[in-house]
Amino acid sequence: MMKVFLFFFLFLACLNSKEWNTGDSDLSNKDKINRENEIINNILSECGGTGLTKLEIKEIVHFIENYLSNFIAYQEFYVDRKRTDLPCDIEYDPSTGFVFIHLDRFYSKPSKNKVLSKAIQYDIKNPKIVAVLTSQKPGLLEKEIEVLRQLQGVSRTVQLVGAPVHSRNNQLVQKMILPFYVAGDLNLKMKLSVKEKIILATDLMEALKGAHDRGITHGDLHKGNLLLEEFTEAKQRGIRYRLVVIDWESSKTVEGFSYHKRKDLYRAACTIYGLFHDEKYKGSLFARGDRFERIFADGLVKSDSKDLILGEISKEITKRKKELDKRNKEKSVTLQEEFEWIILCMMHPTYQGNEDAEYWYNEFKKLM
Repeated sequence: MMKVFLFFFLFLACLNSKEWNTGDSDLSNKDKINRENEIINNILSECGGTGLTKLEIKEIVHFIENYLSNFIAYQEFYVDRKRTDLPCDIEYDPSTGFVFIHLDRFYSKPSKNKVLSKAIQYDIKNPKIVAVLTSQKPGLLEKEIEVLRQLQGVSRTVQLVGAPVHSRNNQLVQKMILPFYVAGDLNLKMKLSVKEKIILATDLMEALKGAHDRGITHGDLHKGNLLLEEFTEAKQRGIRYRLVVIDWESSKTVEGFSYHKRKDLYRAACTIYGLFHDEKYKGSLFARGDRFERIFADGLVKSDSKDLILGEISKEITKRKKELDKRNKEKSVTLQEEFEWIILCMMHPTYQGNEDAEYWYNEFKKLM
């Protein structure tokens, strides 16, 4: 029945003289077959874990290359699998020109408000797996999508791939499509060299620097909102990681100095410090975030007893910072100790650079 419907739809399209092929209409049949085979092979080699067989991919590619343009011509950008007998829904994003093959295999649920699935971003030469987020909470994704549009081009922040909308059961479904990072989020138990930790810290500061320069704060930094991007460094063996900041739904727009910028830096410092002391990271520092906020609310930042202020957050950290202060003055610190000292300075509510992500970015860069 579905195939009969599809045939009838396409017959009507022919009567209206619509263009069929999404590719070059001047291609010979042999060239079209070669083109489709190239796309199929690229999907198989570049997009692992789709759950699709080669035959299923072949059917999907054939449909996109030969028939999708007719649906697009009738402003039907979302083609449900029930209408095509394909194993996946196909979607065209008119704002970007991208085509997505929705796999609908749920990868995880990042939060109670968002559901994450995967799709293939269709491309002749470079198809790739992307993350597709949908939400049952009205307006939630729209806000974050707008923030991501403002952050386009900001290094080490997640970049928006697309934000298509389609109608389902007379309701609009908003999607937010982002790059998919196979390595997952920051694992504090990962075995990383000091240099690698410094690189991740520098990436985080670079993201905050770019966001703060555009008047945007994150508002909810923790290891779960920091994803790892794998890359191969030519001069080193194995896989290395770079950091990408995601999940901007709690962001705020600010002007000039703001407590929210300091909060970002404090939470960034707590997260980075977890790479050294996981047991201290688990709740102890973040639980004191309310004290940190109270310190500013009560105006205690003007106090002369700066170590006492840090002690409000953690006396243990205050003691450790004093030890490293002394070693730093004596020029007897190791690279790891100097790195740790900078992080503790970041936690310090009254330290000279505690409201400026660029300052800390430069401090970490000096260690590289």
